[in-house]
Amino acid sequence: WERAKQLGWSPLTAHHHALLFAHMMRAFVQDEAFEQAMWCWGQVVDSWRQVFTSTYPQVMLEDLSPTEDTSSYAETLTQLLTPLVDELAQDITRGLGLDGPEALSGSIQHSALARWGWRALERASQTWRSAPSDTWGTLACASAHASQAQQSITQHVIARFEGAVEALVLAQDAQDALLAPFEWLASVHDLLELGPQVRVAIVRQTVSTAWGLRKLERDEEPVFDALLERARPINELLERDLLAHEVVGNNSKCADVLVFLGEQQRDDDKRRALYERAQRVCPGHRNSALLLSYEYIRRANALAASLTAVSAMLVRRTGPSKDVQQTIDRMIDALDKAHASYTINEKLPEATANAVRAIERLGLTPPERYAQSEDQGGT
Repeated sequence: WERAKQLGWSPLTAHHHALLFAHMMRAFVQDEAFEQAMWCWGQVVDSWRQVFTSTYPQVMLEDLSPTEDTSSYAETLTQLLTPLVDELAQDITRGLGLDGPEALSGSIQHSALARWGWRALERASQTWRSAPSDTWGTLACASAHASQAQQSITQHVIARFEGAVEALVLAQDAQDALLAPFEWLASVHDLLELGPQVRVAIVRQTVSTAWGLRKLERDEEPVFDALLERARPINELLERDLLAHEVVGNNSKCADVLVFLGEQQRDDDKRRALYERAQRVCPGHRNSALLLSYEYIRRANALAASLTAVSAMLVRRTGPSKDVQQTIDRMIDALDKAHASYTINEKLPEATANAVRAIERLGLTPPERYAQSEDQGGT
């Protein structure tokens, strides 16, 4: 078959192939033989491409409906392809369970059917879009129709998800019920490899739900952590998109998720790293800036406290050892970062005074910028 195809068919034969393989494809879909269906669909797409990049359609229409006004030809030809695209969209809709009023569950009803339809739409859109321009622009219109179908399904998916989240009763619903819409949309996102629109929807609703749970004092329950963990991989993809400037807006929501995750983290370094990421993705994010400042203050205070075990007499006599100097440098670095993160943190004057006293106790001179702060009473 492939060898014969390479030798080339006539446009008339290609037309017959397009109709034949479309019929076979639909039979395979009904039997859930999606690999075979995709092969047939490839023949359909390629055959129609050959048909419409030849003069065959115009000759055919002139024979069937001779007229001097050929403006109606474009619409007639487009109708040969749009039903195929619409059938694929229906496959996706049924596969995702969007054709009924049932509540969303964590799983997709017929994931193989939905995946098949989405891949088939992508193949048609890409193949027809890359074809040489035909007289009536039929392939370009069909490609655009396929892309519009994908966008429409994406919007339907998001609307269904948001409606399910709005219907949640945060004060009463159990963990499985609360997580079901998020599990479903994350599964759809992964199955169809959807883009930033869906990531934004998940992240925005995660933040809204998390704040709602916190307001109800349910943030100590397992559901709170489970919600954030479900959003973590999606939020990381959105974070990547934002930092690469592939999507604009919602930086603060992405940062909110990072802050929530940081608050749940017991390890100091991991918690601080999450707050730093929040600042990178949204430099004006107040909560992450404040919490990051507290983290550095906590670090500076701990280092200052560790210096109390150092012999002041020994340092005054021989100078600071390498370890002592490194501790001082790390303490000053933490203070610098605390100031840079949130200058008006009310804990900064006390932390600065602690650091200055720890340095001066050893007979050493603190950095001028912090010595001045101590001279002014730590203000």
